Amino acid sequence: MNCGINQNYSLANNISAESTSNWNFDGSTCEGFTPVGNSGTNLHFTGSLNGNGYTVTGLTINRNAAYEIGLFGDCYGAAIQNIGLTGLAIKGYVITGGLADMLVIIPKSPIAMLRECEWI
Repeated sequence: MNCGINQNYSLANNISAESTSNWNFDGSTCEGFTPVGNSGTNLHFTGSLNGNGYTVTGLTINRNAAYEIGLFGDCYGAAIQNIGLTGLAIKGYVITGGLADMLVIIPKSPIAMLRECEWI
């Protein structure tokens, strides 16, 4: 999704993300999943994700010194809806969350929303 941060996405089934615990080895630790969007690189996620009621299970992000950590690192006017998250293991320095750590809402924008999402 980082290659298409202004695109619209839709889940077609549940996602088992347990393998993310072994992703992105930096020489001393596995950093896990790379968050979608990052304001430090001016790559804000501006698209949409409709989870269609499906769930992402076991997502791991292990970036103790990093900012903007979550499934979505930085969202600007994005629409994220109907998705569940469970069994998360997320570590960051500051501005850390499960679904989105930084969600900038554009007033009166038809696509600025976080709706019907849950994490257990």
